[in-house]
Amino acid sequence: EIEGFFLSSLSFFFPRSCATRQEELITELEEELETAQTQLKDKEEELEMWKDCVRRLTEVSLLPAFS
Repeated sequence: EIEGFFLSSLSFFFPRSCATRQEELITELEEELETAQTQLKDKEEELEMWKDCVRRLTEVSLLPAFS
């Protein structure tokens, strides 16, 4: 009886425990994804800033020099 009770308790507990852990992992991965997306957006904005800077410098260097 004790072994039967123990085994049925384990079969009940572990699937729930595994499901709970999977939900926790999904939440962690979603948070990491959100962080990565924010970092990517920041880097894209920085890249656009540098592109604008290069465009301006190129435009200035192409202007005719007035002496």
